[in-house]
Amino acid sequence: MRRIVITGIGLQSSLGAGRERVWQNLIAGRCGIGRVTLFDSGGYRSRLAAELADYDPSRAFTPLQRRRWSRSDQIAVLAAGEALDDSGLDRSSLDRNRVGVMFGAGTSDLLRNENYLKEVRCKGLDRAAPSNVFNFYSNTPVDV
Repeated sequence: MRRIVITGIGLQSSLGAGRERVWQNLIAGRCGIGRVTLFDSGGYRSRLAAELADYDPSRAFTPLQRRRWSRSDQIAVLAAGEALDDSGLDRSSLDRNRVGVMFGAGTSDLLRNENYLKEVRCKGLDRAAPSNVFNFYSNTPVDV
């Protein structure tokens, strides 16, 4: 039987960025649900969501990465980076064939999905940008 070791954890959530901050907010009984700010929620029955707290992509990513990677992809990279940092492993000496990342997420980038579907509906499938379909699949954060 092969053994595995979990050496680091990375969290990005509506309760904060980072394992310690999320934990402190959990044990303090804080709620990560608030008003939707990412899009106009006027046509919906609920205007509440658990949006990511403390998220500023300009602090962590280049303009090219912000343009190419979806919000979901960026969040995945931040969480994976935190998990590597938390592990204490020296990144320069890692055998990449013996290291893996377990990533859990509920969706891919829903905002990009909605924009793509709107483009298909308004312009037609052959006029919608083909590159946008790659952000549609729920596994795209893992592919970054």
